[in-house]
Amino acid sequence: FFSLLCKMVKIVDLGLEILAGDLDKGTQFISLLLSYAIVTGSFILKIPQILKIMRSQSVQGISLAMLVMELIGYAISSLYSYQQRYELATYAESPVILLQNVALIALYVSLSKVDTMKLVAGTVLFGLWIYLSMVDILPPSFSTFLMTFVNIPLFAASRIPQIYNNHKNKSTGMLEPTGFVLALGGCAARIFTTLADTADPVILLGFVINFVLNGAIIAQIFLYWGAKADKKE
Repeated sequence: FFSLLCKMVKIVDLGLEILAGDLDKGTQFISLLLSYAIVTGSFILKIPQILKIMRSQSVQGISLAMLVMELIGYAISSLYSYQQRYELATYAESPVILLQNVALIALYVSLSKVDTMKLVAGTVLFGLWIYLSMVDILPPSFSTFLMTFVNIPLFAASRIPQIYNNHKNKSTGMLEPTGFVLALGGCAARIFTTLADTADPVILLGFVINFVLNGAIIAQIFLYWGAKADKKE
């Protein structure tokens, strides 16, 4: 709470400095505002999709591969930023969205046939990796490696199965557009804040790729609006 209060005071101070004529602080001020807007928006990013699945009791048209790869991707980006000791405001949306993805996967599993043993083993390994990274038993260099050579391809790959499913079915099924629109806006804002705050090229490239792929899915949602997938899918 004290950290959040300090950040709010910093935003107010920056605003006052800009009003006093120090326009050089403008970029920092906008970056801080965008960061907090992104984190706030992240709390509802997946909620429309979760509610739509709960109402329909169907996961038709949704790719489990996308959800799992997203989960791993957000975990990598969260751990990387945590171990780099970046300001929480620059990446707080990642763990928030990660938890919502956990809820989506749980819903998917409850509504479809999934190998329970694989699910349990994957959950244990996932939890162990998170713990070992947070206590620095796995060094920051390992997270850097994952962020550079795994996370960017993973985020790209997480969208490709969904894009392929949509194209094959000529339908987006139970996909809820709100989350993808919010994600697109969040990526655009994070491109700006990354350039302003950390200038980390690895993080920047990830947001650019995500922006393009989220845009592709949004285009498909509008292209196939109202279309129904083949029942066997």
